[in-house]
Amino acid sequence: MSISFEWNPESMLFEQASNLAKSRGETIESVIDQAVAIYLRSQSLEIQDFSSQNTSTRKLSYMLATLLGIGLLAQCAMITKLYKEDQALRKRLSRYGGIASKESFLLELDEDIRSRETYVSKLLEEEKVAEIRWEAVRTKNQDLDEKNHLESLGYYEPMYDFHVSKDYKMRFDQISRLA
Repeated sequence: MSISFEWNPESMLFEQASNLAKSRGETIESVIDQAVAIYLRSQSLEIQDFSSQNTSTRKLSYMLATLLGIGLLAQCAMITKLYKEDQALRKRLSRYGGIASKESFLLELDEDIRSRETYVSKLLEEEKVAEIRWEAVRTKNQDLDEKNHLESLGYYEPMYDFHVSKDYKMRFDQISRLA
């Protein structure tokens, strides 16, 4: 199976190899190995074309092809290494992917705690107000119980404190007009 591998100086070799591997469902290492094999075959064909030339030119072309091949192999090795490091880092990052959701969950819990503390403080204030009201009602009830007890013993406490009968008559006339 042969592949065509174009060298595009503007793009990264790694991206091209990665995209090709994804599209073909292969590993990036196998794609790089195929690209190196194609490159070396093309260099070998170019060298064979020079066989008619003199030995010094042939040696020079062999050295150049060897250097280019070594450079390509070094680049492929570096790309493979970077790819493996990238995959390892992505794997490590995926382990910590839940941290962001955990942080937001903790923030939600903190907000929930604050709202419940506010609710509890509001309830405590309402309890204090209710205790004050209860104390007032209890005191009033005690007074009424004492008054009722005194009345049961025959002690009468007048409702109005009229010092003279003229005051009584004025109050009586006032009440009569209302009725």
